[in-house]
Amino acid sequence: MGTDRAPLCRHREPDAIRAALGSAAADVARIAPALRDRCPDLGDGVPVDPDHAELRVHESLVAFVARAAAAQPLLIIIDDAQWADAASLRVLRALAEELPHTRALVLALCAAAGDDGRLAEPHTLRVELDGVSTAAVADLIAHTLGQPAPDDVVGAIAELAAGNPLVVVDTLRHLSAAALLPPRRPAWLDRAAIARAGLADATCAMVSRRLRRLDPACRRVLAIAAVAGDAFTFAAVERVAALAGDAALPAFESAADAALIRPLDATGARYRFATPYLGAAIRQGLNPTRRAYLQIQLGAAPATNR
Repeated sequence: MGTDRAPLCRHREPDAIRAALGSAAADVARIAPALRDRCPDLGDGVPVDPDHAELRVHESLVAFVARAAAAQPLLIIIDDAQWADAASLRVLRALAEELPHTRALVLALCAAAGDDGRLAEPHTLRVELDGVSTAAVADLIAHTLGQPAPDDVVGAIAELAAGNPLVVVDTLRHLSAAALLPPRRPAWLDRAAIARAGLADATCAMVSRRLRRLDPACRRVLAIAAVAGDAFTFAAVERVAALAGDAALPAFESAADAALIRPLDATGARYRFATPYLGAAIRQGLNPTRRAYLQIQLGAAPATNR
């Protein structure tokens, strides 16, 4: 609701938006500025004591959703809910308490590794989704290219995507645009050739958006880890990070909380990226000089694009 893509803003007439907002107009517009694009005359509302401002926003938002859903059933989709801050979670809880009395439904998408139970509420239903299987990747490739792919090609793409169908589709588009897949190429690539082709720009952009939520020091530490390879030791990354004055421990904690890296054992000495495309995208985003410098500091052999 807080973006210019919100259907309530884009597809409803200003009068209908004002009717749904009612007396909550100014309060809801504070957290959904796109409403003012359609209704610039919403006003600033009545001043309220700062100690009670958040409660009033909660009440206003719940009332708005209830009125909007009374006109027609309403589906609210929240993506990447694992990134929600405390204030946003309080809004969701206030809304969840009233949902059973409305014709509204909230669908919150959350990375499993980043879900610490904060989204659990009495009126929620948790549905765990698995990633796409290797067999499904094979079907998707055959459907997209009009012919089945060899098992080695399917396995390479499935391993890279780690269950993410968007990465599968992006990879196929990337390889096809480079004339590296049939029918533009008479023979299938092997695993090594697929690795040399690098990641699709769309996949790199997706990873970049996730990384932007981390502080710069954490991103620098993850760059070191990516150059070290898909699997790396805390000690090696910490040693190189210290040369630039960065602390590895808080960076590792932040990256683990964000479901970007995972420990390989109970000691916490060895880690790997949660998916192969995460480390590959970070490596691919580094300029060659920076990548070579980090390889020298790590004493590591050059990591492949994958």
